[in-house]
Amino acid sequence: MRLEAGTLRATTPTLGTPSVARSGAGQPAATGPGHVLILAPIGRDAQNVLELLAGHGLRGEVCDGLPALAARIGDSADAVLITEEALLHVDATPLVAALEAQPDWSDLPFVFLFSRRQGAQPQVQRPGARLPSRVTNVMLLERPLGRESLLSAIDWALGSRRRQFLIRDQIMTLSLQAALLKHNEQELEESRGYLRDLLDSAQEGFYAIDREGRTTVCNAAFRRMLGFGSHAEIVGRSLHDVIHHSRADGSSYPAESCPIYRTARDGTSCHVTDEMLYRQGGVGFPVDYRAQPVYRRGELVGAVCTFSDLTESLRAEGALRAANERLSLALNSGAVGAPGSGRCRWTASPATNASPRPSPSTPRISRPASRDLP
Repeated sequence: MRLEAGTLRATTPTLGTPSVARSGAGQPAATGPGHVLILAPIGRDAQNVLELLAGHGLRGEVCDGLPALAARIGDSADAVLITEEALLHVDATPLVAALEAQPDWSDLPFVFLFSRRQGAQPQVQRPGARLPSRVTNVMLLERPLGRESLLSAIDWALGSRRRQFLIRDQIMTLSLQAALLKHNEQELEESRGYLRDLLDSAQEGFYAIDREGRTTVCNAAFRRMLGFGSHAEIVGRSLHDVIHHSRADGSSYPAESCPIYRTARDGTSCHVTDEMLYRQGGVGFPVDYRAQPVYRRGELVGAVCTFSDLTESLRAEGALRAANERLSLALNSGAVGAPGSGRCRWTASPATNASPRPSPSTPRISRPASRDLP
């Protein structure tokens, strides 16, 4: 922003800038502390400005030349006051480099003092023609000018800088919030990963559904037992018609009759041991499952279900039952003694003419073994 003020003689501050507080006999005073760099190499100009600023609670710093000014721009400078003589026959490269090194939020304000000369070349006659193009936030003041005009311009510069500092602080706050948010997201993802590891370490199948029956999470055992390849195939889908569509007798099993769905809808827990789940491709297997409601802040939001494959346990039960039946049949046929008796019952074989051995009730005569007896 380039403001051309001309010869400023009024005591009213520049339109649209902060007001200059007044103190003493109608003299303007700065509204707060500020650090102003001064580059005015002719006569006592720099010293006069320095004393004027000090008298109004502002901190000025006189620079010996353009390189010294450029070196101080990054050190908490709030504004720059520079006269046109400071730019005569000098290399402005250090100043341009310092301004380009400013952070994105910074646009250091300049107050530039110049004098119009009769017969000067048009390019030189134009106010601020000697300023580098990188200086964009500047107020041009034509000399001679009064103290109040100079203080008003400096107050404008310091107000502009204060607004930039507010923007800087807001950017820093947003950056800190963004960093905190990223950190929290990382911790949340780590917690989710840990929870997935816990679920995947379980041997039982696990999955959760919302109140509409859509699957929200599952574990590796669920995918393995039901033949799913990835988590993405499951999440967001209503799987009743895929994995729980039929009863054990083969009849249709509508979702509204499913105890798991009922748990998600009305919060009723269930434990079922006589139903089937079906793998991809339609092969079923018997399961033992439990469903529990899930509440969030007191509101029912769905259900979780855990299940076990009963195939092996039912096969083992069947084998044990068959063994017991064979044993019972053998006992009933008289082929073996009663279990636990330690005795056997002998019967004659129909293929031989051997006499049966004495039954256990037949009295026995025992005698001690002796070599003297025949």
